[in-house]
Amino acid sequence: MQELNDKLIGLGIAEDQIDSILETVFESIKEKLPEGTEEILNSLIAGETPDIGDLSSGGLLDKAKGSFRRLNSR
Repeated sequence: MQELNDKLIGLGIAEDQIDSILETVFESIKEKLPEGTEEILNSLIAGETPDIGDLSSGGLLDKAKGSFRRLNSR
């Protein structure tokens, strides 16, 4: 997370604004994630390695991949 903060500071964003900006971005991403995948993003944000063992069943992994493809195409 510090690396992301450093990059935003490098873009000229004030340090006291970074937390609210990141919170807004992450909340927006969470709204677009398929049901059941929000915890993965929460783990990544917290700097943890998410448990994705159950994602391959039920097509959740494919749904998550599709969500990120849609986000990248915008």
